[in-house]
Amino acid sequence: MTPQHEKGAIPVRAPGLEIEEAGDGFIIYDEARDRIHYLNHTATLVLEACQGELDATGITDLVATLYSLPNAPLEDVDSVLLQLEQEGLIHWRSSDGQSA
Repeated sequence: MTPQHEKGAIPVRAPGLEIEEAGDGFIIYDEARDRIHYLNHTATLVLEACQGELDATGITDLVATLYSLPNAPLEDVDSVLLQLEQEGLIHWRSSDGQSA
């Protein structure tokens, strides 16, 4: 779990990302960094949910609902969020709108 989760921060998708479906996943082009990322369906769903409205718990609940899971995949979603953050595809802001 990242420190941002502990502070109740909200993940926000980086601007300028282009998302294209490709085979068994998605290609994400990060224009600002001129990088291409390959994400599976679940990681892309998590990325798409990072619109500044849901915190990590809300995104986890969304994934559980959409995949009809009996238990919320907390560790899996936290891992995806951490990887998205490390790749610069999301950033965090506090629940009051300030950068975390």
